[in-house]
Amino acid sequence: MQFAPVITLASSFLLAGSVDLEKAGTLFVISGVGAVVITALLACKRVLLNPVLLGTNLWLVIGAFAFGFSIPSLSRITAQMAASGLFGCVFVLGAVMTFSLRTGFVGMDIPDRGAVIRLSLILLAFTGIALILSWVFRDNIRLGGGLPFILLNIIRRMMIRRYSKSQLQEFNKDGGRFRS
Repeated sequence: MQFAPVITLASSFLLAGSVDLEKAGTLFVISGVGAVVITALLACKRVLLNPVLLGTNLWLVIGAFAFGFSIPSLSRITAQMAASGLFGCVFVLGAVMTFSLRTGFVGMDIPDRGAVIRLSLILLAFTGIALILSWVFRDNIRLGGGLPFILLNIIRRMMIRRYSKSQLQEFNKDGGRFRS
């Protein structure tokens, strides 16, 4: 459900194979409003949100303001940056979340704060790589937007699963007790 707003915006670009954010003003507004509504609904239900998608939603809201309120300078910058604007928002939000939230940028609600910070920093490094790739390939929606976005979400999921598996193994080795 949290993917719906960005998929709404990206679907037309992925099908066309090119990006023209200046012509996507209406889709930005729809996606930005959808991002706010869906995030609010999930937060009210106390669902642990995907931090990568929260950064993506920030970018959608910025784009919605830029195009919805016809702010020429912000619209131009948003269009010129293409998907690197998305990854820039994800990176900045990820850096803040890493050190300010107990779930960190990786989005894991576990008692081991050190593990959360380590995993968050690793994910932040991958986000930095995605940001660089998205800038280099900003004219190619698939290589500069879609692929890094998908890979970043897969990497996050794999990190959580791997950590969870190792914790379960430790739990079993310890006779059914978690270490403090």
